[in-house]
Amino acid sequence: MRLFLYIFLFLALTPRWSQGGSHYYKHNVLIIHSYHKDMEWVEQIQEGIVEEFKKEDLSVDFKVEYMDSKRYSSAVYYDMLKALWQYKYQQSQFDCIIVSDDNALNLLLSIRDDIFPGVPLVFCGINLYDPDRFSPYKNITGVVESFDLTGTLDIIKKLFPTRRNLFIINDTTVTGKANKSRLEAIAYDYSTHFNFVYVGNLSTATLTTSLESLSEDTAILLMSYTRDRDGKVLRYRDAIRLVSTNAKNPVFGVWSFYLNKGIVGGSLVNGQSQGQRAAYLCLKILSGIPASALRIIEKSPNLPMFDQTELDRFSISTSVLPPGSIITNIPITLWNTHKYKIIFYASVVILQSFLIGLLVYNARKRFAGEKRLLKTKKNLSTTLESLQEGVISLDSNFTIIQINSSAASLFELPPAQLLAQNFPNLIMRLDPELGSQFQQTIKHCHNTGENIDFPENTRLTLSKGQPKIMSGSCAPTRDDANAIIGVVLICNDVTENKSIQAMLNQSRRLEAIGHLAGGVAHDFNNILTGISGYAEMLSLQLKDDEKKRVSALRILQASNRAADLTKQLLSFARKGKVISSPIDCHIALKTVIGLLKRSLDKNIALSSHFNAEYPVIIGDPTQLENILLNLGINGADAMEKGGQLTMATDNIVLESPFPCEFGEILPPGLYLCISIRDTGHGIDPESCRIIFEPYYTTKERGKGTGLGLAAVYGAMKEHGGGLQLQSELDTGTVFSLFFPVETEKLPKAMERHFTESGDETILVVDDEQLILSATKGLLSELGYQVLQAKGCERALKVYENNQEDIDLILLDMIMPEVDGTDCYKKLKTINPEVKVVICSGFSKASRFRAVEQLGVSGFLQKPYSAADVNTIIQQVCREER
Repeated sequence: MRLFLYIFLFLALTPRWSQGGSHYYKHNVLIIHSYHKDMEWVEQIQEGIVEEFKKEDLSVDFKVEYMDSKRYSSAVYYDMLKALWQYKYQQSQFDCIIVSDDNALNLLLSIRDDIFPGVPLVFCGINLYDPDRFSPYKNITGVVESFDLTGTLDIIKKLFPTRRNLFIINDTTVTGKANKSRLEAIAYDYSTHFNFVYVGNLSTATLTTSLESLSEDTAILLMSYTRDRDGKVLRYRDAIRLVSTNAKNPVFGVWSFYLNKGIVGGSLVNGQSQGQRAAYLCLKILSGIPASALRIIEKSPNLPMFDQTELDRFSISTSVLPPGSIITNIPITLWNTHKYKIIFYASVVILQSFLIGLLVYNARKRFAGEKRLLKTKKNLSTTLESLQEGVISLDSNFTIIQINSSAASLFELPPAQLLAQNFPNLIMRLDPELGSQFQQTIKHCHNTGENIDFPENTRLTLSKGQPKIMSGSCAPTRDDANAIIGVVLICNDVTENKSIQAMLNQSRRLEAIGHLAGGVAHDFNNILTGISGYAEMLSLQLKDDEKKRVSALRILQASNRAADLTKQLLSFARKGKVISSPIDCHIALKTVIGLLKRSLDKNIALSSHFNAEYPVIIGDPTQLENILLNLGINGADAMEKGGQLTMATDNIVLESPFPCEFGEILPPGLYLCISIRDTGHGIDPESCRIIFEPYYTTKERGKGTGLGLAAVYGAMKEHGGGLQLQSELDTGTVFSLFFPVETEKLPKAMERHFTESGDETILVVDDEQLILSATKGLLSELGYQVLQAKGCERALKVYENNQEDIDLILLDMIMPEVDGTDCYKKLKTINPEVKVVICSGFSKASRFRAVEQLGVSGFLQKPYSAADVNTIIQQVCREER
């Protein structure tokens, strides 16, 4: 019997492992947020998850990842995240994964089978929910984020029935466009009450002006304003601050992170509720329920929420709010909270002696002063930390008593490590030369009370990294008696600004050289037209004298070589893009690689990586191949002992303006990046700054003209793209070319077939007698009847007298008194059906497109051959036959 009693007591007192297992098994949960840690929406979701887990008696180990996809969202970045997580969690076994917002969910769905096979997945904060999309996935559940526009609009109608204009602030980002579609879907139901005014694709300055001028019968609905028209990125708190501080009208929203920052309220999506519901589903999974058995919560847990401060501002009574409304910022009065205590202590105070009352009064006064002092100190610290300028405050012994983060970053040390150090001694240790200079400046400022600016181009050289160029000033600090008690230093790191200014100067220099090169090339082409015309005319006239004909052909060959040189000059001057058509860059690269394989030394290995999903751009195929050949040949020339030449493509999405060489800025958008990498001797920094200038070359005399990279630079600007150069001596060089991607294809030009010669009458108009004579001789040899006129006025007279006989006019575009456009307009007043072909030493440009819209028949590039001029004449004169 006693043995039975002992056994019973042992079983009763022993822990029940099956029921209390949660104390001994530690669950592993991975939380992945789409955005950065300090974003208020993310903080709310994380807070909701933690709060819900605290309700359960579980041992849980959380791992938290922040993707920061608002700022980084390229495919390359996502591949890096996948590789990082695979490395970090290859030894981890998770019981559940919680993801917030669409970017994290999309990434996890694509990599889950590779990194987290079989792990249950719970999502929250999802905007783009489609049940059909999730049907193929197993072991997944979650809660949908769907904002309640109808609920918010009903609230606005109820609280402000006389405000009929609804001013909707909504940007043109992907989220903004989705928001507008939602609004437009329900707008008709409210059209009898509201006049919807959509804005958002405005700069912050324009939006501020619009807000200030709103009429009193207007209410504001703030949807999304994270990027303005100029590409400036705004945080949520920046957007609501901009709206609430500039508008006198009530502001409503659909997200809770705007609450307590300036909106009256609305039916709001609450991040904390999203996190709580996701954690609730995760806890169900940890308890043993499969994720597939938990229904997805499609109705977002939205709540009517309001800010008491804004309600008071617009005199709105809480009695008219929807049932179950949550009200924040309700003033907590001392009487409501401590009514009975106040009565008690008031009685005690009345009964106390005058001395005790006086002590209480003094204590309260001292406490209030200390509180104000702490608040002032906190405000000062907050202000200093928000400044981009570095601020360092020194006492009379030049000891650092206050320093903000911007100043500490200049010296690459944490603020806590710099406090209480003697500033001159600190600088002497970091940079002895600058330390001596600072010591003299600080002492002079302290002794004389003068404000002193740092010398221009003051350099701080630390033991690691490149020198920093600083600007700033030193000023004395004084007490109430105006006595100097220390100094304050204002420091700015202007290294990047100096670098950008240098690039801008270089860009302007190249632009000026480009204009000069274009003008020179145009004049050369005019001269070459005469030379090549006479040479070709001689070659036709001397068919029976082979020796003289060969001499004429050699002159023609020389003029053609000179014409090729001017084409390179025009390309550098951005006047050389002749055609504009869709180009598959992968095809162009394969063509170039094929040419290089046949011409380069065998000790150079060629490889390619075509990673771009969208390789089609709009441009000139010949210029593109010339760009790639130039860079490929230059890379091969840099590898005299052999090496690796690699050509690769990628698609890159630029979220913000992107700086290229010489200050060129690419606007945000989708780009094709072509990189040409070699393993050669590299380029020194000095050469990198001037390598794109015309006639600069690092090759031996006779091995290069110096126009190849200049033409590359000009052609890239002509295509609306940009380039970057990265080079390291004895390692190699990478040229990165950025082209804007085009998806629409232009129609292909119709093919034409022409005969060899004709008998039409041609009027040649030019301001150069050499060109007139050469063209007349060339056309005469081809069997045409030729009239000529020097300048516009003469051309008008000749045409007016002979218009019945003249079939076509060859008209020079650039003439000193009246240019080709104006001359063509005057010719059309004589005969609206006149046929004119424009001739120019420049290639097709905006000036030709303008006259082309007026009805000009064609364009002829100088210098032109007999075949060129014959083809264009037959094309125009016989196209109606």
